[in-house]
Amino acid sequence: MNKNRANRLFPLVVILIILVYVYGSNIGKVQPILDQSIGNHNVGEITDGTEITQSFYSPVNNVSGISVKLGTYMRQNKGKLTIGIKSYDNNRIIYSTTVKAESIIDNNYFDYRFPPIKNSKDNKYNLFIYSEGSSNGDSITAYISNQNIYKHGNLYINGSELQGELVFKVHYNKTLFNLIGL
Repeated sequence: MNKNRANRLFPLVVILIILVYVYGSNIGKVQPILDQSIGNHNVGEITDGTEITQSFYSPVNNVSGISVKLGTYMRQNKGKLTIGIKSYDNNRIIYSTTVKAESIIDNNYFDYRFPPIKNSKDNKYNLFIYSEGSSNGDSITAYISNQNIYKHGNLYINGSELQGELVFKVHYNKTLFNLIGL
């Protein structure tokens, strides 16, 4: 009799464990893990075909967003921007979004949130900005520092390393599992 009861409860216990894992690892408070907010220079106009890349290291799991400070030169710009995150090792796009340049707010952070990257701890990533359909006089820019402040990453324009870092933030989803060390 006890064996039959255990056999009936087993699927319910498995479902309960799965629910706790899925919801416990996804529900949480989004918090910054990296805030490189020093910088009052810019990279210049990000014209058609230009890619800005900032590498960074994640000390935690559940990376779930990036923010980058952009400028419009106080004008309506043309074209589109693709902003996202790539794997550092193989340059594979993990998440990205494309927005119209005219929707960018001058001198503000563009925030991009995505589903948490579960095993992001101790991995390196590339935040990237790619411009399409813009030219000199109608392109946005990104803010940078003029010195290397963030020691775990580098700034590149079209693959060439620059001195300094983007003004950027990386966010993670602080969950129940983070609190108990999983």
